[in-house]
Amino acid sequence: MAPEFLRYKPYTKACDIYSFGMIMYTVGTGIMPYYKQDDDFYLTIGICSGLRPKFSIYVPKNFQQLVEKCWNAEPDLRPDISEIYDTLLKWWSTVYHNKRLTPICLEFLAANRIQKPIITKETKEMKDIMLSNKKNLEPSEFIDFIVGNHFVKFININELSRKAKPIGSGHFGTVSKTIWKKTNNEVVIKRLKNIESISYKQIEAFLHELEG
Repeated sequence: MAPEFLRYKPYTKACDIYSFGMIMYTVGTGIMPYYKQDDDFYLTIGICSGLRPKFSIYVPKNFQQLVEKCWNAEPDLRPDISEIYDTLLKWWSTVYHNKRLTPICLEFLAANRIQKPIITKETKEMKDIMLSNKKNLEPSEFIDFIVGNHFVKFININELSRKAKPIGSGHFGTVSKTIWKKTNNEVVIKRLKNIESISYKQIEAFLHELEG
C-alpha cells in the first residue's frame, strides 16, 4: 500500500501507481516485495519512513528508474498511467520492431539471461552493465558486451592452436573447433562477420548458441 494511504489519507489514483510499481518490481525481479518482513506494524512504519524493496539482482536501468518513480513518497511526483503506458509501449517497440541493435535491447536481453529467482535464498549483487549511449552499437561494442558480462569465456587467440576444423557457418559467422593449448582441451570458436546492424531476434538466437 502507498505510504499516504497507510497514513489514513484518501485513496487516489496515485496510490494505484504506487501499487503498479510493486507489480513491476515483482514481474521484473521474480521477488515478492518485503517477503522477509513478518511484522506488519514495523513494515508500515518503514514504508512511511521511505523503506522500499531493494533491487538485489540485475534489471534494466530504465526499468528500475520507472519503478522507483512509481514509488515516490510524493504522490504528485509519480508518473500517471498515460506516461507509464507510453514508456512500456516504447520499450516494446524498441525491442521487437527496431531493426538495429540498441542499448535498450541489450539491457532487456541481458536481464533475461542474468536473472534467477531468489525468493528463498540470498543472492550476490549483480554489477550494472554499462552500455554505450549510442543508438546503435558497433560490432566491436557488441563483442565487448558479450565478453564483459560473461556470456562466454575469453581466450586469447595466441592460446589457441592454429589448426581449426570447420564445423559450420551461418548469419553471424563461421564456427570451428580447435585446441586450447593451455589445457589441451578442445574448444569451439566463432568468427563473427562484420555486419552493420543486428536485430533483437538475431542477437537472442546468437546468445542462445553461446549458452549451448
